[in-house]
Amino acid sequence: MEQNQDQLVKALQAAQMYYYQDLPMKKIAVELGVSHSTVSRLLAWARSNGLVEIRIHDLRSRSSPLEELIKLHFRLREVRVVPVSELAGEEMWQERVARAAAAYLNQLMEPNMILGVAWGNTVNQIAAHLTPKALLDAHVVQLNGGGSIPTLGNYSSGDIITQFANN
Repeated sequence: MEQNQDQLVKALQAAQMYYYQDLPMKKIAVELGVSHSTVSRLLAWARSNGLVEIRIHDLRSRSSPLEELIKLHFRLREVRVVPVSELAGEEMWQERVARAAAAYLNQLMEPNMILGVAWGNTVNQIAAHLTPKALLDAHVVQLNGGGSIPTLGNYSSGDIITQFANN
């Protein structure tokens, strides 16, 4: 427990120096009495544990042509197209889509919301990429149905729901 508290304190200090004060990692390392690579790991830990949130404000006046076509065709309010090389392969496509969906979901979720979650490989990967976010009175519910080991792999729909709820 004490080690986790120490890591939390150092990660917060490193993040504040890096993001608020614009100090280079080498200077932070000297101030914290750790190595440059430890500072890098602390910053990564801070981000993955929800201490640091990075947002990209897309200042484009409109969506890309492909996003607009999809929006019109399916009558959607918002569409995100995730750029992935055609050569990347299905595993990389799924990984990138899951990361983008998790980041978008983290932006959308607010207190008092109810999130309905289905099941499947992509939904499982989205759950794995969520950043912890404390939300007052938010609920995660399972949508109708659920898969089994042959259809889902080595996890259950209940495991996916639990992972969403914990993040």
